[in-house]
Amino acid sequence: MKKDIIELFIYLDDFCKDYEVFMAKNTLSHGSHKKPTRVPCLAISEIMTIIILFHKSPCKNFKYFYLSYLQNYTEEFPYLPSYNRFVELQQRCLGHFHALLTNGVLKTDFQLVHTRHRSFINGFIHIFSTLVAYCLKAKKPSIKFEHLIPN
Repeated sequence: MKKDIIELFIYLDDFCKDYEVFMAKNTLSHGSHKKPTRVPCLAISEIMTIIILFHKSPCKNFKYFYLSYLQNYTEEFPYLPSYNRFVELQQRCLGHFHALLTNGVLKTDFQLVHTRHRSFINGFIHIFSTLVAYCLKAKKPSIKFEHLIPN
């Protein structure tokens, strides 16, 4: 199981690095916009990995998962913040999850159709169920950004 976690983290970390480069090139900068000075102890890819682990785990309650089940993985996540802080940090990875799910590779492999969701929770269920399906797939496709990034 720990090997799967490492593979998942490496995949998500590579994706997040490519996503940050893509977003830096294709978004407008805010002249006087200040960046936050408080840097979280977890990277976006680590947050995404923990969320996906929750959906692969037998736990039905995220608080129980975080406070008890995730303690078995302290070697993989040595700088876990408190539960309340982690819940606040989850919103930072929504754009990354959206980009991961709307990529063409995931659309073709998992028949993902991006639709408007009437409920915020249904939107998350749609995102996470697709990620779980991707994690359980034996042969994972690679995501290429070459066609998105103009030279």
